[in-house]
Amino acid sequence: METTQHKTRAVRAAIKQGLLSETKPLLALVNTQGIHDAVDALKSAFPRGHRHCFAVKANPYLGILNILKKAGMGVEVASAPELELVLKAGFDPSQIIFDAPVKTPPEIARALHLGIDFNVDNFQELERVVNWMDTHSSSSSIGFRINPQIGAGAVESTSTATLTSKFGIGINDTNNRQKIIQACKQYPWIQTIHVHVGSVACPINLMTKGVAVAYSLAEEINSALGTQQINKLDIGGGLPVDFTQDGENPTFSDYTCALEHEVADIYKGNYQLTTEFGRAIMAKNAMTIGRVEYTKMMGNQPIALTHIGVQTLVRTVYEPEYWKRRISAFNAEGYLKQANEIKQDIAGPACFSGDLIARDRELPKLAQGDYVMVHDTGAYHFSNHYQYNALPRIPVFGYRINNHQKVSFTCISTGQTTDDVIRDYS
Repeated sequence: METTQHKTRAVRAAIKQGLLSETKPLLALVNTQGIHDAVDALKSAFPRGHRHCFAVKANPYLGILNILKKAGMGVEVASAPELELVLKAGFDPSQIIFDAPVKTPPEIARALHLGIDFNVDNFQELERVVNWMDTHSSSSSIGFRINPQIGAGAVESTSTATLTSKFGIGINDTNNRQKIIQACKQYPWIQTIHVHVGSVACPINLMTKGVAVAYSLAEEINSALGTQQINKLDIGGGLPVDFTQDGENPTFSDYTCALEHEVADIYKGNYQLTTEFGRAIMAKNAMTIGRVEYTKMMGNQPIALTHIGVQTLVRTVYEPEYWKRRISAFNAEGYLKQANEIKQDIAGPACFSGDLIARDRELPKLAQGDYVMVHDTGAYHFSNHYQYNALPRIPVFGYRINNHQKVSFTCISTGQTTDDVIRDYS
């Protein structure tokens, strides 16, 4: 488990080695060993023989994907560009799942031609798949994505199993269950049922309830067909992450135990399980550090103006009640500041008043030239870049700390220069 002391050593080394400075005021650091540890924890929590894929949307950098590939993960992609990205990273088609909710005929054809596992979102999409399969053969494992329609977690926007969620086929809507069974009778190449309840604020019992719906449907299909045609359950990801402290709570083992309690026969071997975790693997394994450029008082309120803002913490800025992040304060040399805490606002560089990553946060009083470090930014931060004011993507470096406490860095992304941003708008 990565501790604040561990992170502090990395921040100090980044300053000493010139990765953070007056001219390089913003940086993200990724704990590469932590990624391997998270993957090991995931694999250890499930019985052998099951399949684990990383949700690329959580962090799509090639450097991150290469680490995950070496750790033995597959990948789940939700767009055609994400598909091309993982192919460039060297993933074999057999290691890829294509879950895009909106797929064009050429995108469908490419995935099926390559033999990439493929989850059908709706019956109109099924017609396109049938048309292609009528004249071609494919080694893809094809499945239905269902919406179990069991309700939302605490964050509506990341809940995907509500009554009217846009994802998948509503299992309780008129005749849908019968239509799925009939389609499986007609098309023996349908072998998977896929379900994903949501992310971050969906409790474990809601997640496992969704898997139970998928399991029950798979059993009903196989019983109706008199054979084990459905042999895979893609149970998605979405394990909640505790952003209030270091460490994992809940753990992958907590989830697998709860899953077995909800679906007693889930590990009996009738179905290969596929997981699609993203945030639970990456969130705790990165932090973002920004320089305090100015401090001032406004209406007796202390404000620190920093380089960390909406461009990389878009959800925190727009929905702070759901996406609050821990923040630590460092002096200019990279030593943790621990005394003289006061309530203060931490503002970003974007030109609108709401660009605040924290309001009335109790922290050691910040001064010009200090640094603030935002914890747990490994998932849905680098991939959610917000280019307001033409703010560039930030540099990302991986780091390791050896047994002698020496920190070494590797570049994952140099970020964007001004010229890169100009090209984006040209």
